[in-house]
Amino acid sequence: MQQTDSCTTYTDDTGQSEYVFTSDENHVTLTLTASGLPVGFTVEQCSFADSALDEIADAYAAFLSGDAITDWETLPLQLHEPCAVRYSVSAQLYLCVARSGQGLRVSAASLSPQDAAAYRGDVTP
Repeated sequence: MQQTDSCTTYTDDTGQSEYVFTSDENHVTLTLTASGLPVGFTVEQCSFADSALDEIADAYAAFLSGDAITDWETLPLQLHEPCAVRYSVSAQLYLCVARSGQGLRVSAASLSPQDAAAYRGDVTP
């Protein structure tokens, strides 16, 4: 978005904040942890090919870790919408890039190795 008409901020009890930028009928939502780590980003009404999801996931992983995390792996997670999922055992960090209706949702979360193994099918959840 080049210009926004408004920005609304929401903060929950844990200190996680959500910033919603609006312009006409477009909405961009940015979610940050209490320490400022970006853990969610949603853009409505943007166009991109499903084949770009892997490239977006790789770029997001590089953004979050710089050169510190080198063990990113792809998880074969299936959602209702097309997605690309990455996981780092060393950082116990899970990230997902998914189509969200006519937009894009990017998120990150802490995920234990056992839970990641369940996603890969190594163990029964």
